Amino acid sequence: MLLHEFPPGGGGGVLRPLKFATHLSRFGWLPVILTIREEDCRGHDPSLLERLPDEVEIHRTRTLLPPRRTAEMRVAEGTTTAEDERMTHGLRGRLRDLLLVPDSRVAWWPFAAYRALRIHRGAGFDAIYSTSPPNSTHLLGRWLKHRTGRPLVCDFRDPWSHAFEETRAHERPSRRRAETRMERRVIRDADAIVVTAPGFQDLLRDAHPSEPESKFHLITNGYDPDDYADITPKRFDRFAIVYTGKAQAMYGPELFFDGLRRLVAERADVAERCEVHFLGEFDPTLRSLVKEPPLSRMVTFHGHTPHAETLAYQLGADVLLLTLADLEAMRVRRISGKVFEYIYAGAPILGLVPPASPTADVIREVDGGVVVPPGDVGEVATAIGRFFDSYASGELRAEIEGSRTARRDAIAHYSRMALTEGLAGILNDRQR
Repeated sequence: MLLHEFPPGGGGGVLRPLKFATHLSRFGWLPVILTIREEDCRGHDPSLLERLPDEVEIHRTRTLLPPRRTAEMRVAEGTTTAEDERMTHGLRGRLRDLLLVPDSRVAWWPFAAYRALRIHRGAGFDAIYSTSPPNSTHLLGRWLKHRTGRPLVCDFRDPWSHAFEETRAHERPSRRRAETRMERRVIRDADAIVVTAPGFQDLLRDAHPSEPESKFHLITNGYDPDDYADITPKRFDRFAIVYTGKAQAMYGPELFFDGLRRLVAERADVAERCEVHFLGEFDPTLRSLVKEPPLSRMVTFHGHTPHAETLAYQLGADVLLLTLADLEAMRVRRISGKVFEYIYAGAPILGLVPPASPTADVIREVDGGVVVPPGDVGEVATAIGRFFDSYASGELRAEIEGSRTARRDAIAHYSRMALTEGLAGILNDRQR
């Protein structure tokens, strides 16, 4: 398993491969993980490794360019300012665009390739799994497949070349052409391609018509009930809205702040009895959206938070907030990973997401909350107000407890165990 970042490094991107590695041995596969050194990880959450079976091997190597500490961490530490971060990030982005293709993680290649061949010459391995982002991991997987003859399964958590259409539209055409060629070669040479959303699966099939449809497989993200087993829900004294995971401007959280600001301007009781928590990496520019009272007194950005603590906040929340901008990538190609944990946690979801998106479909599938179209500030304010009124009347907590078991039964097919069984089936097929 080629995993550039792995616990104790934190972040939402590590959970999917971590859970595969945790459960694969139950289906006849023993993971051998190749990743970067602990001291090079971004964030630090050693508790994530507690449920990883002892028999799973972890090989760690150095990298020339360790993942940098996130901007919000450095701002919080006082080692830089938000303005400096914006200027530095722009310079770094331009240098990356010129020198490192497809991404800066290619600096791991020399060390990872050498160690992978040593593993192959020693105990050996029967298959190769790579996951992105970073996309350079798939290039490493392709290189290793050609040198070992082992089948390659590439897991795309996010789009690659199609990201140039919206989220990377500012980058040079020559870079797009280069990365499109890289993606084409990876998909051509891989034995199986795994994606996280139905629309993304269709997109890649259409983009690569010469490849058999049977090469493309859907395995969504999910939840692991074991993670919640020993978690004590966070206790709140006020109406609590909780957001967990990375928060960036591209996800559209400003709509939530606009709706909350409109509501509290009309209802002082909400301003006095409501608190909002963002747990996870966040864009420092988001602070400017809540710098004025009363939002400045209501909203707290906690930054990087251990996974167990985020689950405690999820379990104790009155409303779980999920935001996605109205981009094609969000409407078709992605299902927000946090939606599965949210539904398992049980509180109603305030989903500020495109109504026709697969994320909205998952929320509606189990009657998990309210979907509000991005851009409708009035409807956001109305939705928050309704949740608050239900909380104030004492009905909301009773509804949460009553629906929690039913929801969990309805999403059993999204459990990490069930999803890992799907990956094991793909690996088994490649051995025939």
